[in-house]
Amino acid sequence: LTVKFYPHTDEILGIYNHEHSHEIGKANTRFTRLRKDTRSEIERLLRLGVEPRKVLAQIQGNIYTEENLSKLKDEGARRSEFCTRADVRRIEKMIEQETVRLASQDGPSVLKWVETLRERARDRWGHGMPAAWMILSNGTEDTINFFLKSIHSQNPSIVPEYFMSDKDHAQMNAIKRVYPESAILLCWWHVLHAWQQHFSITIYSDLWGVLKKWICVQKDDEFWEYWEKIKSLAPDSLVEYFEKNWLGDTVKLWSNVYRHDRNIFQTCDTNMLLFLISLHDIETRNSDLKEATWRPRRVCGLRNLLRRFKRNPYILRMKQMFILSNQVQLKALNIVSISTPTTATACHFLQFAFASIFARFKFTFRSLVPLFPPHTWPYILKKLNPFNP
Repeated sequence: LTVKFYPHTDEILGIYNHEHSHEIGKANTRFTRLRKDTRSEIERLLRLGVEPRKVLAQIQGNIYTEENLSKLKDEGARRSEFCTRADVRRIEKMIEQETVRLASQDGPSVLKWVETLRERARDRWGHGMPAAWMILSNGTEDTINFFLKSIHSQNPSIVPEYFMSDKDHAQMNAIKRVYPESAILLCWWHVLHAWQQHFSITIYSDLWGVLKKWICVQKDDEFWEYWEKIKSLAPDSLVEYFEKNWLGDTVKLWSNVYRHDRNIFQTCDTNMLLFLISLHDIETRNSDLKEATWRPRRVCGLRNLLRRFKRNPYILRMKQMFILSNQVQLKALNIVSISTPTTATACHFLQFAFASIFARFKFTFRSLVPLFPPHTWPYILKKLNPFNP
C-alpha cells in the first residue's frame, strides 16, 4: 500500500499492489528481520562493554573479505551478514533505556553534546569532520544570523566561498547578510525531495527517472533538452511549479551545469557531507564525574583520535585524490554546513575547532583553550593534517 498526501490539502491518495515489488526468497534476505539468536548475541556483546563497531564486525563475520569467497556457504547469504549499524544501535538503545534516566530539561543534553563535539569532533564510527556546530531550538533567520555573526567576528579574514543549504530562506537570507560575497549551493537530496512532494512518483515513474538525471546533466544544451522532455511528461501544475521555483536564477544554485568543474565538496549531493556525527554518541554514564576527571580522558581521547585519523580509509582515499604542496592552501573546506536539530531548547554556539585537515588553515583555536595548553597546539595541528609527510 502506497500512501501519498500533498501540502495544503486534506486529500490522501492510496494505491494497493497485491504483487511483490521486490524479489522474494534468498534475494530478500537482507530485508528480513534479524534472527532471535543474532539479536541475543548482539545484546550479550553490548552488555559486556564491546564497542558497537566491533560488535558489528563480529556479527557480520569476514564475509566481505576476499579470502572468504571460497568459504561461502551453498545455502546462500545469512541475515547476520547484512547487519548494519542501525541494527546494533537499535538494540543498544533498548539496553540504555534500562539504566538511563532522561533529564527534566534539555540543558544537560546540550552541555554533553558540547563536551563531545569539542573533545573529538568525530563519532564512534570514525565519521565527521572538524567544523562549527550550532545546537538550537529553532531555525529562524535571527538565530542563524547570530550563529554566522559569531563565526565572522572570530574569523573576520575568513570568507567561505560556498555555503550548502536546503533552500531554507532563513538560512539563505542570513548567509547573504553576513557573507554577501559567498555563493550558495543547494543540496541535491533536498532538491529532489522537494520535487517529489508535488507529484506521485508511482504514477509518474518515467518523469521521476528523468528528473533524477536532469539534476546531474553537465551540458547546457542537454539541460534544456531534458526540460522539454519534462514538460511533455509532467502535468501543467508541475511545469508551473518548476518555472516559478526552480528555473531562472535559481538554476545556478542546484544544476550540475554550474558545478561540474568544482571539487568533490562543491559537487556533493548532500549538505550533510561535512556534518556526519552520531547524535547518540554521548556517554551519559559519566555525567556524574567531576571536571577534574574529564581532563585526562580528553587527552587520551585526543591521542586515540589522532591515531585513528591517520588510518581512516576516507582520509587515505582523499589523500590519493589530492596532490598538495606545502605552499598551496586548499579551499575545499570553505563550505559551511548548517544543521538545525530541534532537540534542544537553548541556542548554544560552539566556537571554531577547525583542525586543518586538508591544508594548514590559520583558524583560531579558541575552543581548545580549556582543553589543552598553547604549547601543544603545533603538535595537534601537525598530527591532524593527514597530508603531512
